[in-house]
Amino acid sequence: ASAGLAIICRHFYLSLFILKMKLQSSLSIEEGMINPFKGQYANAKVSGRYVINMLAKRCAEAKGFNDAILLDGDGNITETSSANIFMIHKDTVLTPPPGNIINGVTRKTVSSFLINMGVNVIQQQCSKEDIYRSDGVFITGSATGIVKIRQVDSQKLNNEQKIISELQRRYTDL
Repeated sequence: ASAGLAIICRHFYLSLFILKMKLQSSLSIEEGMINPFKGQYANAKVSGRYVINMLAKRCAEAKGFNDAILLDGDGNITETSSANIFMIHKDTVLTPPPGNIINGVTRKTVSSFLINMGVNVIQQQCSKEDIYRSDGVFITGSATGIVKIRQVDSQKLNNEQKIISELQRRYTDL
């Protein structure tokens, strides 16, 4: 009985986290938090990775944001503390390449959806300017699904992109 209760409580808190992310989707680029994982270690869900991600998330929350964007040692965008990130530029979507991110199942699924929708998906090193100049930003993760981002740092973003709405519909229909 207590195991069932623990599962229900965990599910309840996870649901609250997802609801909070969908209602208040703002990110802070945490320049002091570097994602040091590259190559074979980038795809590993290891405890050291989670410590850095949680510290970055706490720093972002202390500034009033929902989550943090982590950078690599060269100052390129990697991912948020718990999700992959995508940036819309007209009919193209940019996303950081595998190598220093967790190349998750949801990320791969969303990339396939985009390609099937006729959207160009480019995996490349992404800068802060790529986010600030984007036509829209969204994140993907197993726990969050697909979430529109309304703000990064002080920059308000256009999160009413038809691409994002269509991705959310397709993802929900899975």
